[in-house]
Amino acid sequence: MVSIHTDGPNTSVFPARFSYVDEKTEPRDEKPYQLVSDIGSSTFPKTNFGFRTYEEERVHNIRGCGCEHTFQLDEHGFCFRREPTLFTDWDSREQVELRHFPEVEAILKKHICGADHVEIFDWRRRGQAPNGVQVKGSRADMNNPLHALPPAHQSPMGALKRARMILGDRAPHMLQGRVRIINVWRPLFSQVESDPLAFCDTRSLKPDSLMETDLVRKSYTGATMFVRYRPGYKWFFMDRQTKDEISIFKSFDSDNIVQAPYCAHASFSMKKLRPYAKPRNSVEFRALVFTLPKNPVQ
Repeated sequence: MVSIHTDGPNTSVFPARFSYVDEKTEPRDEKPYQLVSDIGSSTFPKTNFGFRTYEEERVHNIRGCGCEHTFQLDEHGFCFRREPTLFTDWDSREQVELRHFPEVEAILKKHICGADHVEIFDWRRRGQAPNGVQVKGSRADMNNPLHALPPAHQSPMGALKRARMILGDRAPHMLQGRVRIINVWRPLFSQVESDPLAFCDTRSLKPDSLMETDLVRKSYTGATMFVRYRPGYKWFFMDRQTKDEISIFKSFDSDNIVQAPYCAHASFSMKKLRPYAKPRNSVEFRALVFTLPKNPVQ
């Protein structure tokens, strides 16, 4: 096991406040849900639970600590890697999918053991203009604000349902092997000065930390996990992360032996420390990563 020393002389610690599931609002007689698209009813509640901000936590900056490359996907749930790109046409959905998708696929095959086949199924560009206007994403057309809410991962049911939907006739064969949902997050343009993305070491989560939640759309219902607050979570980030430094983290892993089958993650505010910091702009890709079965059943 890799030991990460986070309180040494080269490690800086930043204060942060995250929002977690408000356990007082958790439903007792039905499954938690969120409506993530318009279902045509203005009276139906968009969710049946709530969130609240808990006590201040410590987020460890790994920049300069000498441990940047010791974080591993299967042990911690996330890692940081240097992967420069010459691609700049982020405003063009067609160019991103035509020219940058192959780069992301190559990165995943390079850094993930057993990545035999990669399918990028979603990507979104996120950012905030100085006047607070949100930058619309692509493909998913997200218009969500940067937030401090830690989602952990897709539930096993939701992940496999998504894989079957994307694979179609290939599903019976591909799902006999290992299935992972991996996220690749990259800053755009320069470096991140505000709202950096932090990751929770999965080993610090508790057995009752997660709450499975249905995500309801008009034509599809998926499932994800939100995090309940428990003392002792270990959070990490890379301060002033540049466009050449990517974060890779897990949303799902069908291998139940690994220490980290998922990763809780969230942005946090640095307004008090850097009131004049440039707004963050980033792009995130989600991909299904398959390890083909060694002895498939025909």
